[in-house]
Amino acid sequence: MLSLDNCRDLLGCDGEELDAADLESIRDQLYSVARLTLERSPTSSGQESTFKDALTFFPQLERESIEERAAVIEFEGKLRREVAEKSAISQAMQDWNN
Repeated sequence: MLSLDNCRDLLGCDGEELDAADLESIRDQLYSVARLTLERSPTSSGQESTFKDALTFFPQLERESIEERAAVIEFEGKLRREVAEKSAISQAMQDWNN
């Protein structure tokens, strides 16, 4: 999950313009956009770029973790890559909500 400090950095805030509630709201909206991107993504050839696009809403370290999670889900679960990618993003969103 994106920390509030990460949000401040990404938005270029020095901490004065937005309080914690504002940052949480913006973070929630970004995660909602990522969730919508995945829900509306095709299940065929355009899937990889959609997954990569959705990852841009996450900090770099979290992106790497999600990509690794997708690879593990694909391999261990013997699932198609696009299913594993959606599952990894979904799990990351659930982790964020908890």
